[in-house]
Amino acid sequence: MQVKMDFIISSEVRKTFFRDLGLLLHVPAFLVIPSLLVILYFEEYFALPSFLGMAFLSLAAGQILYRVFKNSRKSQPRITLIMVALAWFIIPLFGSIPFYFIGSMETGLVGNATNLSDFPSAFFESMSGFTSTGLSMLDHPETIPHSLQWLRSLSEWLGGMGIILLVVGFFNFSSEMNTLYQAEAMNWTIGDSKLEETIHRIWQIYLALTIVAIIAFYSAGMPGWEAINHGLTGISTGGFTMTPDSFISYNPSIKWVGIIVMIIAALSFQIHYLFFIKRDFRRIIRLSEFKVFSAIIIVLMVVVHILNPSEDVVNNVFQTASALGTCGFNSVETANMPLSILFLFVVAMTFGGNATSTTGGLKTRRIIWVFKGIVKNLPDSGKKEENKSSVYLNGKEIKDKVARKQIKSAANLFVLWTTSLIVGSFLIILSEGDKYLLHQILFDVSSALNNVGLSAGVNENEMTGFSKIVFICLMWIGRLEIFSCIVLIYSFFISGHFNKN
Repeated sequence: MQVKMDFIISSEVRKTFFRDLGLLLHVPAFLVIPSLLVILYFEEYFALPSFLGMAFLSLAAGQILYRVFKNSRKSQPRITLIMVALAWFIIPLFGSIPFYFIGSMETGLVGNATNLSDFPSAFFESMSGFTSTGLSMLDHPETIPHSLQWLRSLSEWLGGMGIILLVVGFFNFSSEMNTLYQAEAMNWTIGDSKLEETIHRIWQIYLALTIVAIIAFYSAGMPGWEAINHGLTGISTGGFTMTPDSFISYNPSIKWVGIIVMIIAALSFQIHYLFFIKRDFRRIIRLSEFKVFSAIIIVLMVVVHILNPSEDVVNNVFQTASALGTCGFNSVETANMPLSILFLFVVAMTFGGNATSTTGGLKTRRIIWVFKGIVKNLPDSGKKEENKSSVYLNGKEIKDKVARKQIKSAANLFVLWTTSLIVGSFLIILSEGDKYLLHQILFDVSSALNNVGLSAGVNENEMTGFSKIVFICLMWIGRLEIFSCIVLIYSFFISGHFNKN
C-alpha cells in the first residue's frame, strides 16, 4: 500500500477520526466480559479490580470520544490509516493494566507475574499479545493467575484476526471500510459479495478452526485448560504457552497436532474458504501463493533436518513450521540449534505465511512479487515496451501496470522491513552492550518485527527499559506492516498537518 504524505486534515475529518478511534477503544472492555467468567470460575477475586479498571478506563475513553463526535461522517483513507495505527498502540496500553497491577501485588498468588511489575514489562507483554507475537517477560507462565493466562491467550487470538475486523463486524464505521480492512493486512473478498459478508465468513472460519484446534490438542493428550489456551494461541499464530518450556515436554502426538495447526493457520482465509466451504481443491492447487508456500515449507523442513540430523524429525519439522508460520511455539530450545538453522529461520520468519492469514512477516504473496520483479526486470532491461515479458499469477496474465504497482509496493516494503531490522538491532546493541551475541540480537529483533515469538537467547525480562520499548515498537510496526506507522509518525511529529484546519 503506497501512501502520499502531502495531506491536510479538515476539522470534520478529525472529528470522524476521534469518533472511530472511540469505537476501537471499546475492545479492551470487550475482553473483560469472558475474562470475568475465568476469574469467577477459578475464584481469583484479587484480579477483579484490575480487570474492571481496564474495562472502565477503556469504556470511558471510548464512549467520550464516540459520544462527542458521533455525528461526524466525513473521512479520508489516509486518516483512517493513522487512526488504525494509533488504536493498535493505545489498545495494548489499556491491555497492560491487569498485567501491571496484578504483577505489582505483594502476594504469593501471582507467581511469576511479578516480572510485570514495571510498566515497560507489562506493556511489552500486552503488545506481544495483541500483535500475536509471543515474546514474553514470563519465564514460568504456568505460575501466574489463570486470569492472566487467559488474557494473554485471548489477546493473541483477537490480535491474530485483528481488532479492526472485530469492531467492523459489530459496528457501523463511518471510515472507509476497505481501508480499515487493508490496514489489517487483509485484501481477499468473496467474489462480488459485500465486504461485510467476507468479514463475517472469515470470523466463522476462524471460530471453527479454533474449536477444532482445541479439540485436537485435547484428544492428543493435552490437559483441558492448556488445550483451550494453546488452541487460541496456535490458530492465531501467537505463540504464548502455558508451560515453562513451550511444547518441549509434550508427547510427539501433541507436537504433530501443533504442526498441523500452525500450517493451517499460516494459510490464507481464501484457501480455508475454498477448502472447507466450496470444496474447490483444483482452484487451491492453482493458487500461486499456495504452491510457493508449500514448496518453501517442504524444502525448509528437509534442509533443516539435513543440517540437524541428531534431532528427532518431529522437532525439526515443528520448529520449521513455527518459524515460517510465525507462531513461536518451541519443541526444542531454539537457542541451542546450529547457527545455520537460526539463519534459515530468520529468512523463514521474514517470509511468513500467506497474505490474509493470521501470520506475520512479509507474506508469501509479496515474496512472489519481489521474485517476479527480479525475473521480469533482468531480461527486460533495454527492451522496448512492446517486447517486454508478461507476468502471470494464479495462472492468469497480469496487466503490466498492475504488475509494476505490485512489484514496486512489495519492493518498498522489503526495503523498509530490512531498514527496521537493521535500526532495531543497532538500538538493542547500543542499549544492551556486550550482554548478548550479535546473532542472538539479530534473531530476536527479527522475531519481534515479524511477530513470531521465537528467541535465540535474549532474556526479555533482563533487558533495559529502553530495549523493551524498542521491542514494543518493532512488534507494533510489524503487525501494521510499517506503512500505517510511518503515516502516523509523519503526520503528528514531522508535518504537523494533523493540527491544521
